[in-house]
Amino acid sequence: MAAPYHYIRSKLDRALVAYLLARNCGAAADVVPGKCGLSLTLPLTICWTERASPIPNTGSYTCRAAVIVNTVGPTDAGEDSATVKADSDRRAGLTFDAFRTIDDDSEWDSKKIAAQLTAAARAAAIANPAADGDLADFTALDVQFGDEEGSFEGAAWVEILNLTIIAAPSNVS
Repeated sequence: MAAPYHYIRSKLDRALVAYLLARNCGAAADVVPGKCGLSLTLPLTICWTERASPIPNTGSYTCRAAVIVNTVGPTDAGEDSATVKADSDRRAGLTFDAFRTIDDDSEWDSKKIAAQLTAAARAAAIANPAADGDLADFTALDVQFGDEEGSFEGAAWVEILNLTIIAAPSNVS
């Protein structure tokens, strides 16, 4: 069953996944929405919308989302930490750069990135109507960058790109 119409957080999570997959920033098994199975292995990218605040009289929301890239860190002193670090940097860099890349090679523009996010969500709705059919009229209006954060947890590096996204659960364009 598709997510309820106004559940913008779930829709945005899945739209972000569709966007990253369309940009070849991982595979369907390792780029997942916030509500995913816990038995996943690294590398893993999680798209999670923490908060969605309605914008009065618009049908849109200001959403605080995070793209969380988890990669394998060195597990013992004998491991080639430079190679592991390079693999981690490559995955995080490719993922974060996806939000700075415009399809037509023009200047970075938050509205153009939003249009690309919308297009990816709507393509996912067509490709997988059972799981993502409710994205058919999802609309992203603006994508703004927030802080980048990082930590080392257990044997994994965690890189986070925080985003503020204006989005609507239906077509408002």
